[in-house]
Amino acid sequence: MRVSFRLRLDDLAEVADDPDATLPVGEAADREALRLMASAARAEPNDPDYYHILGDALLRAGRIKEAEKPCREAVDRDPLNAEYRFALGCVLWRLGQAGPAETAFREAVQRRSDDARSLNALGAALVRLRRDPEAVSMLEKTLKLDPQSAEAHSNMGAALWGAGDRPGALRSFQRAIRLEPAQADFHLNLALAQRALGRATEAAGVLRNMIRRWPTREDLHLDLAEVFHDMGRHAEATRAFDEAQRLDPSAIARRPGSREIRDALRLHGVRGEVERERGPRPGPLAALAHIPLDLIAFLGGLRPRIKVAGGLAMLALLALTWASWRLLSHYVTAYLLEDDLKVVARAPVENDAVVRDRIVHAVRRRGLDDHLDPASCRVESEPGWREISCDYTVEASLLPGLWWTLRFHVDVEEPYLVERNPRFL
Repeated sequence: MRVSFRLRLDDLAEVADDPDATLPVGEAADREALRLMASAARAEPNDPDYYHILGDALLRAGRIKEAEKPCREAVDRDPLNAEYRFALGCVLWRLGQAGPAETAFREAVQRRSDDARSLNALGAALVRLRRDPEAVSMLEKTLKLDPQSAEAHSNMGAALWGAGDRPGALRSFQRAIRLEPAQADFHLNLALAQRALGRATEAAGVLRNMIRRWPTREDLHLDLAEVFHDMGRHAEATRAFDEAQRLDPSAIARRPGSREIRDALRLHGVRGEVERERGPRPGPLAALAHIPLDLIAFLGGLRPRIKVAGGLAMLALLALTWASWRLLSHYVTAYLLEDDLKVVARAPVENDAVVRDRIVHAVRRRGLDDHLDPASCRVESEPGWREISCDYTVEASLLPGLWWTLRFHVDVEEPYLVERNPRFL
């Protein structure tokens, strides 16, 4: 199973040691200060430091697209400077361009092979490009240079997971948390890994602890809702979805996987209400109880009478018992087929052709090849919900020389969830 973990770079490119580099950085970056730095870059068009400082400041201020041009200008004016390459790679990474970012980080490493930040960034880019064995090698070099880098340990966990080393991945995620427990992404990576390994209870515990620390993060409530859904705890999943939507009304809409689960839970709730209004569904024994009456109606619309000769009554009872026993296997088969089709309907596939292929196997398993054509079954799939409906007939011998046509209608409606890939930053 491929899991898309949260990958992190170390701190962004440091501001060059330059007496003119005095503008504030980060969220408090001032628009006027950025304007002055841009003017300084235009005044010194051949000095790459000005472009590097401006690009770095724009990057820290969150103006990612604007940062690309000055970062490229710095690289063009000094192609051998590893710091400029690293800053450009950070911009491309934030723009979601993993391939070009990997190239920039690799060029930075080629120019300065002992820079743990560039090695870690290159490893993260390789993980995102699914070149996991190469990423493991690069991150091992990073940790030799900086064994206390929490980012490198977390990225190593993602790389080891992609390379198939699940225990090693869990150890790396836990090591990152010990080194930097205040970083939410490290906890989330551990929860994603635990969920993928089927350890939903542990994943739910991690996510609950995270929510206690970061209660306003709607994405954590969505992750917890999905884990509760995996555990079959639908009421708690619904409450977690509601809380995420309360924090951010568009949170669920931005995550198709969460939306499908939430819709399936709603349909499940509606279906439960309908079934409660209809009352309990008759089981197989209740259905079989109607067979003698159906047989009587078939044999001429007869109705039980209060006064019947003893011998005739006994003979009729024996005949009905024999006929019911002959019919029993067909009714049992129909109910078993219904259970098989429920499993098919819940299968995590979206292609109706695959669903029909599974119906074929279910029909063969129950020995109904001569009675039921799978191609005649109706399959309707909506996001998160599927309905399968099949009709077939069986000619049953009740008594010597007496045949009866049994008609069966099997109709199932079940929620299904297609496995999704978790998210990258």
